[in-house]
Amino acid sequence: MPVYDRARARLALPIALAAVLAAAAGCSGADDRAAGNDASGRIAVEPDWIEGLEFREETLESGQVTATARHPVVPGANPFTIDVHSTIAEQQSAFVAEFAGGDAPAVLRSDTALLAASGTVLGARIVTDRSAAVPGEEPGSGPAGRSATTRWYDASTGEALPWTALLTGRNAADRLGVLVAAELLERGDVNRERVLETWPDAAVAEGTASPVPTAGATARPAERPTGGMFDNVPEDITPPTPPAPPASPGTVLAPEEARVLAEELAASPLDDIGFDGAGGIVVGFGPGEFTAADAGEVRVTVERAGTDPLLSEFGRRVRDQAVAGTRRLELGAAADDPVPSSTVDCLRVPCAALTFDDGPGEGTPAVLDALAERQARGTFFVMGQLAPEYPELLRRMVAEGHQIGNHTWKHDDLSTMSAEAVREDIERTADAIEAAAGVRPTMVRPPYGAYTQETLEALGAPAILWSNDTMDWHSRDTRRTVTVATEETRPGGIVLMHDIHPETVAGVPDIIDGLLARGFRLVTVGELYGENPPGPGEASGCLDGCVSPTGY
Repeated sequence: MPVYDRARARLALPIALAAVLAAAAGCSGADDRAAGNDASGRIAVEPDWIEGLEFREETLESGQVTATARHPVVPGANPFTIDVHSTIAEQQSAFVAEFAGGDAPAVLRSDTALLAASGTVLGARIVTDRSAAVPGEEPGSGPAGRSATTRWYDASTGEALPWTALLTGRNAADRLGVLVAAELLERGDVNRERVLETWPDAAVAEGTASPVPTAGATARPAERPTGGMFDNVPEDITPPTPPAPPASPGTVLAPEEARVLAEELAASPLDDIGFDGAGGIVVGFGPGEFTAADAGEVRVTVERAGTDPLLSEFGRRVRDQAVAGTRRLELGAAADDPVPSSTVDCLRVPCAALTFDDGPGEGTPAVLDALAERQARGTFFVMGQLAPEYPELLRRMVAEGHQIGNHTWKHDDLSTMSAEAVREDIERTADAIEAAAGVRPTMVRPPYGAYTQETLEALGAPAILWSNDTMDWHSRDTRRTVTVATEETRPGGIVLMHDIHPETVAGVPDIIDGLLARGFRLVTVGELYGENPPGPGEASGCLDGCVSPTGY
């Protein structure tokens, strides 16, 4: 949305109409205060009582771009933790991909606060500040802005949900927009045209449906609604056309329906939504969204009476438990679920897994150094006969968050072996890796990518292939390996390389930098698949299930 660089003259609204709208909507000003709330009156949770809660901080850097974030990790609420972190990661990936190729600084900062943590509900508000510099000038001299969104969690179903889950459906969202617009139009510093473009049903003009017709349209007299809230509106004023009635109050909106609606309303400015201490809805807008950029954030409160009919069953539960603010979370059986090593959903965020075969070797420490310097993770498919020679390297892999996979004892072609021989080879290799590293591999990469159905059934673990074969073993060309790895990798992809070749090792820093500049998260194979890894007897070469041609 545009940023307005000057204050706007107050837009006078007829007093009679303003009074009618305020009475019908139950709107109150943005300066209401409630004890324990934030400056807007929105309930905010002081989470220090939540056992095991931590706020993780991360910094991503690519060229002149820096993206920092702080997000909550709530034990027993993994879907919520993953959803919040993935929402932030989506923003980071898009920002890095947009500005990484520039020669001027660009900074993205994301922070998270809890809006609800009581009973069976959790809510989080993600605030993102972005700034970029004009080339040759100081940081912040270019585009800047603040935005916020909210994410919610229903512990009774284990579902992470968008803001639309609070409402009964599309009609309720439209009705809430009209109520919010009416409150905005009472302010003297809003851009009236922008408000009415966003919510045409809130148009307030004499004799026209909207003072801002759509392109090519001709303004026409509005049909005058009658009854209820419109009975006392003067004849020379056309009140806003009300949206269709919302669904019955307390309607259960299915999670998938809420997600689809959130996609349909992706451009809606209502997603920064919460509740105040009296149960009213508070909606926030960033600087410049409907006012001048220097006017700060704008917050609108719609009182409980005006929004009660709009809330779904989940929305009412969120409101009631947020208002009650009991210091007790009821997370059910999920309370004992361990937090995954990665809390980013790679089905939403562009991820790739860098994999290294045939090691460890003399170049492996340099690969680990490059990964560590860039906060990236890799997966190492280790040969069993080498494991006893490099126990310290294997333990370092584990300590730094990398994954170790099984690459057979000495790189034999499993497709030519009997099922019993395959089992013996895989078990022998797994034993050696576990003895050296302290962890037992759960994934196998068959040498040459060669296998039969009998091979797969004998592995006792999924066969992990690849979607991008750099052919580094063949070319022994650093530049070619870097080009293939960075330019031919797709989201969800698995990249095949070998850390035993010096030419490959030399290119790893550039490969990581190139993928980070494209907005990728570099994760282990296990993290790539997340909660849906391939099972024993299955072969997979990337997140969406593709299988590569045979390679080396």
